[in-house]
Amino acid sequence: MAAMEIGTKNAIATIVAIADGTVSMYVSTGGGVIGAGGHAVVRAGADRFRDVTADSRGLLQSTTDFPLPELGQVRFQARTGDGAWTGVATEEALRSGRHPLSALYAAGQDLLTEIRLSTPESKA
Repeated sequence: MAAMEIGTKNAIATIVAIADGTVSMYVSTGGGVIGAGGHAVVRAGADRFRDVTADSRGLLQSTTDFPLPELGQVRFQARTGDGAWTGVATEEALRSGRHPLSALYAAGQDLLTEIRLSTPESKA
C-alpha cells in the first residue's frame, strides 16, 4: 500500500493505492472517490506510484505512528509485508524537484490527476 497525504488550508487530501488494484482518494472535509482503480489509466498510475514508493523506501523511516501532514506538508505512507514506512516534506520543497522525495511526489500528483480526469464528479 502506498499513500500520499497533502495538508492544505481547508482539508487534507489523501490518495491510496493498494497492490490489489484498489485506488481511492479521500478529502477530510468529505467527498472523494472510492474504486477509481476500475479505470485502466488510474491503475497504471497507481502501479507507477507504488513502484516509485518501493524505489523510495530507503528515503522513508520505519514507523508505527501515522500522523497527518501539517499545513503545507506532504506525508507519504507505505505498508509492506515487512513493515510500515513514512516520510514528510514541504510541498514547496517537493515541487522544486530537488528534494529526495520529489519523484515520489510527482508520481503521486500524476495519480491524483488520473483520478480526477477519470472521475469528473470527484470533489478534490
